Amino acid sequence: MAQENAFHEYVQSEYGDYDFNYDIHTEREAEKLEEIAAKYGLRLRHGSTLLWCRESVEEMDAEMNAAYGTDIHTDTSDPRFLSKAELCARISSAACHGDLFREAPRGFDKVYYFDEGSFCVNFYLDASGRRLNCYGYNSVYTTLSSGREVLTRIQDPAKLQTRTHTAPDGTELTVLQGEKEAFLYVYLNDSFFEEHITCDSPLSDADVDLAADALIYANIGR
Repeated sequence: MAQENAFHEYVQSEYGDYDFNYDIHTEREAEKLEEIAAKYGLRLRHGSTLLWCRESVEEMDAEMNAAYGTDIHTDTSDPRFLSKAELCARISSAACHGDLFREAPRGFDKVYYFDEGSFCVNFYLDASGRRLNCYGYNSVYTTLSSGREVLTRIQDPAKLQTRTHTAPDGTELTVLQGEKEAFLYVYLNDSFFEEHITCDSPLSDADVDLAADALIYANIGR
């Protein structure tokens, strides 16, 4: 957590307050970025708001202490640590026009969002006693993206099974599913949403559907 916070502070120290993925270091680079965005009528992302889950951190500390006999107690007094309910409310207010989550997930790794509507939610769910790690990313069409935002790449598409799934809100998702990972994709009215789901043990259709049904896609966008 400390390393991630330090990295966040470091990248925000680059030239201007642009999203670090643009890799802007000089005034000239900033001018060129602004020129490209203006040419195509696109918005730019500026510094992100990064948040963590107080309950999830405390739970992980307790698990580590029980397993290894340590006495770890992460300081969660920073105002960027919120409860699960508060995180759900914050991302819904910042990037949606209604609730994003149908109900609060089992826990969060982090949540971050930008001023123009792009956001990421890194959360986890319980599935038959196993943990599903879910990393969702929403990219607004009218934003100039760097292409560096989503780091996970599909290495061998032939090994993934493709199907569709309709979420409870009626949104039809494309699912690419492998043994221990799956990808969800959907083109919304104003943005593109994708989610990477992983698990230490084999994923069933029911596992992936559980993750897919956790969000209300129709509410994404302000």
